[in-house]
Amino acid sequence: MKRTSLSCAIAVGFCFSAGGYSLAAEPLIGRAEFNWRMGHERTTYMSEFWVPLAQGDDGKDVLYGDIRLMGDNHDNREGNLGVGYRHALDFGGFKGIAGANAWIDRRITERGSKFYQITTGAEWLGERFDARVNAYIPLSDEKEYVTSTGTGAPSLAGTGIVVTTAGGILEEPQHGFDVEFGWEMGSSFDFIKDHTDSLRIHAGGYYFNGDHSEKVAGWRTRLSMDITQDIQIGARFQRDAVRGSQGFLEATFRFPFGNKKSFREEGLRARLDESPERDIDIVTGERITPGGTTPVLNSTTGQPQQVLHVDNTNTNTGDGSAENPFQSLSDAQDASDAYGIIYVHEGDNMSTHQNAGITLSKQGQQLIGSGVDFVYDAGRFTTGTGTSPTSLLIAPATTAPVISNASGDGITITNDDILVTGITVDNADGKGIVVEANGGTASAQNVTIQNVTATNNDMGIYIHGTNSGSVSARVQGAITTANREHGIAVYDDTDG
Repeated sequence: MKRTSLSCAIAVGFCFSAGGYSLAAEPLIGRAEFNWRMGHERTTYMSEFWVPLAQGDDGKDVLYGDIRLMGDNHDNREGNLGVGYRHALDFGGFKGIAGANAWIDRRITERGSKFYQITTGAEWLGERFDARVNAYIPLSDEKEYVTSTGTGAPSLAGTGIVVTTAGGILEEPQHGFDVEFGWEMGSSFDFIKDHTDSLRIHAGGYYFNGDHSEKVAGWRTRLSMDITQDIQIGARFQRDAVRGSQGFLEATFRFPFGNKKSFREEGLRARLDESPERDIDIVTGERITPGGTTPVLNSTTGQPQQVLHVDNTNTNTGDGSAENPFQSLSDAQDASDAYGIIYVHEGDNMSTHQNAGITLSKQGQQLIGSGVDFVYDAGRFTTGTGTSPTSLLIAPATTAPVISNASGDGITITNDDILVTGITVDNADGKGIVVEANGGTASAQNVTIQNVTATNNDMGIYIHGTNSGSVSARVQGAITTANREHGIAVYDDTDG
């Protein structure tokens, strides 16, 4: 290959080829192209500068450079800097141009994200048949944007716990490829052949994917008609599940007039100086995270954590929500599910509507009073997204509510994995808190009693192992005063 002499077009910062050739064939000449595409959702404008950097003496190959600048009506901007090589081949009468090209691309999206990628392409350009393939390799990482604020802290709402989260958009460049096949149709019809320089129809498909966004896979077709070698009109249509259907009408003008070779006049050699066909965009995908409230889940069941509220100062019976608590402790006992939480507010600091005791007979129940901080327990709760909340405090401690029972025990525990905390049991006729048999056959296991006060009861805290079964209970931070028998008693009932 022999290098051409080059003169620089200072106005556009690019080099167009000049005279001084000693080639057998008339040399290829650099040019500028201006392309306009109008679609129903998007309109693009592109400037391109194509220049041969070196050509073979026999006119069968060319090394070229290509610069493209693109913008659209959505404030996307992209620039492509490429280099390519083409060579004319003849395989026993099957003639064509084989080519390869490589690009460095830079895109600024409408959100201001800056992405870079490498594009490589291979092509076969024949007199009647074309084939192209391009690969797109991102060089940039994804960008994240916050669309709405959120505290990220847990709070009580309805009959559950929620975390207020921020909304956001993750935008990432996707890697992928496209393929295309084309046919020159104008040579088959005399009228078209006499009035156009070429008429080609193309069809193909594309596939793009990212690590965090939905894949973009679809098909496209396009029609390109060179009215002359300097003016081209066309249309294209593509469809995929993510972006939907997109159609465009387009026109291209090449300057200076006459620099582009004519297909009708020079045949296959005119394809040496065609503009490479490739995706005009760095394809990006999005993952949208809506802001709002996310329910906290129970880590055992995987379901939204149930929290039933009791406040004996409520003037109606209530529905157990944070906004309208149950008035009576017995209503919460009946409505509570396994692994549910009964949260008792301080109320009037008396046992009004809480003087018939409560039985925790379902596995995993929690009875939490306002005498302790209600905190996010990572062992029992999960946000579902796997992220921790920004704080652990759900409700701050105030005064402990009072539970009593004039004819029996204050709090009765008959199942496993139960927690009682932040409660005062006062003046129960029986035990203040009692751990009994699970279903009458075995003792309750893994019970936690902490930060409670048991006073003026027959017995403060009574842990009872039955039917030769061991009992598993932990008592921490408990205060027992003025109980008529024991403050804390552990009893193992052994048969025979």
